[in-house]
Amino acid sequence: MTAFDVAALRAQYPILRHGLGDGRPLHYLDNGATGQMPQPVLDAVIAHETTARSNVKRSVHTLAERATGAYDEARDTVADYLNVAAREIVFTSGATLAINLVAHSFGSLLNEGDAIAVSELEHHANLVPWQMLAQRRGLRLIRLPMTDDGRLDLGAIQHLLDARTRLVAVTHASNVTGAITPVAQVVAMARTVGAKVLVDGAQMAPHGPVDVPALGCDFYAFAGHKMGSPNGVGVLWGRHDILAAMPPFLGGGEMIRSVGFEQSSYAKPPQRFEAGTPPIAAAVGLAAACRFHAAIDQGGRGASARPDRQADRRAARDRRQSPAPDRPRRPRGPAGAGVLRHRGNSPPRPVPDPRSAWCRLARRPSLCPGAARSFRYRRIGAGKLGCVQ
Repeated sequence: MTAFDVAALRAQYPILRHGLGDGRPLHYLDNGATGQMPQPVLDAVIAHETTARSNVKRSVHTLAERATGAYDEARDTVADYLNVAAREIVFTSGATLAINLVAHSFGSLLNEGDAIAVSELEHHANLVPWQMLAQRRGLRLIRLPMTDDGRLDLGAIQHLLDARTRLVAVTHASNVTGAITPVAQVVAMARTVGAKVLVDGAQMAPHGPVDVPALGCDFYAFAGHKMGSPNGVGVLWGRHDILAAMPPFLGGGEMIRSVGFEQSSYAKPPQRFEAGTPPIAAAVGLAAACRFHAAIDQGGRGASARPDRQADRRAARDRRQSPAPDRPRRPRGPAGAGVLRHRGNSPPRPVPDPRSAWCRLARRPSLCPGAARSFRYRRIGAGKLGCVQ
C-alpha cells in the first residue's frame, strides 16, 4: 500500500470479514490488549505447521532442518525490526516473561541497598517483578512520578535517581494513556548515575519498526500477540555484554553447553535463556507480523527495507545447514548428548549417550536381555563417543 487505505488494510484481517454474526460489522478497538492476526501471519503459521513442524536444533531430518531454519530466520527478522544483532534476541513466552527474566537474572547480580526506579505509568508486568525482586534482595524501589496529563515527569527523574540506582524501568508507550516516553532522555539521565535502562515496548512495537540503538537502552521487551502474532511468544532484546554476564533464568534442554551429574555449564546468549522447546511456530508468526508492520509503516526503516542483510544471513545459514553429499553429518550438541548420525540417503538412527542407562545395560546383557544387541562404540566428531547399532 502506497497510502493509508482503510479498506485494503481491513481486508487483511479475516476476522473482520465475519462480523458479529447478525449482519453487523465487527469494529475492533482493543489492540492494546491483543492484536488480531492479519492474513500474512496466518499464512506463515499454517505453512510452517503443514510443511516444517518439528523441534529445532536437535535432529538432522528434513523437517527438523526446515524448522531450525525458520526459527533462525525468525530471530533475524525480529533483529532487523529492532535494528539490532540477532545474537541479542531472546525468544520468550511474552513481554511479561521477558521482564521477569531480567528481574531474576540481572536482578541476581544486585546487592542489598541497591535501587530500582519504576515509573507510575507501568503495566503490572513492569512493576510487580521489581517489587518481588526488591523483597528477595533487600532493594529499594524508587517511584518516578507522572504529570497531571499522564506523562512521565522528566523534571523529577534527575533528582530521584541516586548512586545506588542500578536499573530504571519505563514503558515506551503507556497502555492507559498512550503517552510515548522520551526514552533517550531517560537513558541520558540514568547514565549519570551508572544505571541500566529497561524499556517495556509492548504497546510501541506494533506501531512499526523500533530503532532500539537510537533509544540507547539496555533491555527492550515486547509481546508478539499485541502485534497480531500467535499467543505465547515474546522478545527480550539485551546488550550482548550484559546478557553474557547474566546467569540463566530457567534450566533444561538447549540452554546448556555440557551436562554432568553434579554440575553443568551453560550456552552463550541467546540460547542460555531459551530453555526447553521454544515457541517455534509462534516465532515464525511473529516474524511475519514484523514484516507486515514494517511494510505498512511508511516512515519506518523496517526489515523489508534491508533485504540485502536478510539475504546474506539466509545464504550463510544455508551453507551451514547443507552437508556435503555422501558424507556423515557431524553430531550436534555437546559431548555426552544423544545425536543422530546420517550417511547419504540412509535413514538416521538414534545414537544413545554411551554413559546412559541403555548403553550401560547393553554392555551387561545379563541384567537386561532386551538390551543385548550388537552395539559397538566408535569416536564420532571431535573426540565424542557415539554408540551405534
